[in-house]
Amino acid sequence: MKALQLTEIHKGPHYRELPMPERRADHALIKLKASALNRRDVWIRRGQYPGITYPIVLGSDGCGVVCETDASHAHWIDKRVIIYPGYGWGNDERVQSDEYRILGLPDQGTFAEYISVPISHIHHAPAHLTDAEAAACPLAALTAWRALKERGRMQPGDKVLVTGIGGGVAQFVAQFVHALNGQLAITSSSTEKLSGLDSTLAAVCYVDDDWRGQLQAACPGGFDIIVDGAGGAGFGELVRVLAPGGRLVFYGGTRGRWPAILPQHLFYKQAEILGSTMGSPRDFGTMLNCINATQLKPTIGQSFRLEDGADAFDYLESGQQFGKVILINSDD
Repeated sequence: MKALQLTEIHKGPHYRELPMPERRADHALIKLKASALNRRDVWIRRGQYPGITYPIVLGSDGCGVVCETDASHAHWIDKRVIIYPGYGWGNDERVQSDEYRILGLPDQGTFAEYISVPISHIHHAPAHLTDAEAAACPLAALTAWRALKERGRMQPGDKVLVTGIGGGVAQFVAQFVHALNGQLAITSSSTEKLSGLDSTLAAVCYVDDDWRGQLQAACPGGFDIIVDGAGGAGFGELVRVLAPGGRLVFYGGTRGRWPAILPQHLFYKQAEILGSTMGSPRDFGTMLNCINATQLKPTIGQSFRLEDGADAFDYLESGQQFGKVILINSDD
């Protein structure tokens, strides 16, 4: 089969011929139609991720058709599926186990023509989505859903601020806010990206000097939930715009460490700061239920052929994208 293989830091991945994956018992062999990049893939190519081993086929997101199973699971043959991208979550819904890992390192990922995964990890792809749209969902939508709904405990009518709206996770959070009848405000460093998504409360460029003031003017009582994936110097300002009893949920730290935060800005409001990452198999199921029930469609930024995967990595790393970056497999 053809696949994208990463063999060293900062270069590739390289499109090459690799052996077909061996299907183990209680696994399904899937002919992949499309896959999607995540920031995780870029960090791995940079060498900025724990436990990197070479060579490796990356990719956590995929949509394809089941082509081989055990006889007891033959009802899955020819079904179009997407893949739950986690292994070993464990029995505690509050937190993943020490054995938890994500598809695409160390296990072979989805940037390939075929993949073998446990039967328990496959789900029917939403019928209203194309292969590319379905492939965009697994890791980003799962991360967004857990941050907003499970950790943030969003309810209809909540005022929700989503930062860095150009990223895939942030866009899914924003779409889930709309789907769950919340009120949305967004931020970005790009006015062009702000114009690409509807917001009911505010769309604020955080490079403006008065960005916190703009948010406070748009939502004087503060936000019930803030979902952030960047951290960095602006994190303390986000604490300032939380409502009493509000939740600030963060799922990443691309802009580095937080500045000093005054405790008074948290305890007097009875506010919470909550970490969130990926999601459990149960989270994946409830996320898919929401996508199906609301007919939600992810935003696709740009698509590349699998053989042009290195260009897709460069594009995502450049920060130009608005929406998910997709790899399309040939029908041959």
